[in-house]
Amino acid sequence: MTGQFAHWTRPDMSRIDTIQQEVCERYGISITDMLGPRRSRHLIKPRWLAMAIVQDLLPDQSYPMIGNKFGKRDHTTALYAIRRVNKMRQDAEFDREYHELRESVSAMINPTFRHKSKAMFSTCRNKGEIQ
Repeated sequence: MTGQFAHWTRPDMSRIDTIQQEVCERYGISITDMLGPRRSRHLIKPRWLAMAIVQDLLPDQSYPMIGNKFGKRDHTTALYAIRRVNKMRQDAEFDREYHELRESVSAMINPTFRHKSKAMFSTCRNKGEIQ
């Protein structure tokens, strides 16, 4: 980053990049295609899915931020994409596909460390090992 915002970074940006990369790999398209201006049918579905997953997994991201991260698109484009995906999820097969992709991406961007028992968790928390 350069210019007046060089000091300003968003930790969620790397997560958005991870989501985009995973969706691209799953659908066999390049990041350039996902972020580019083309609106071919084979590009729209992965792009919309990625936008919806970003909004679902990172709810603090605004529509303008999502649109900007997907090829400097307008916030209304992100809003439209997310609404379309939510409508398409009424189809059981598409909903299953969405959840599989979402869970795959979620595991990549939200690595968690879980103890087998609550007692162990409270012990670690009290010792300051889990932040």
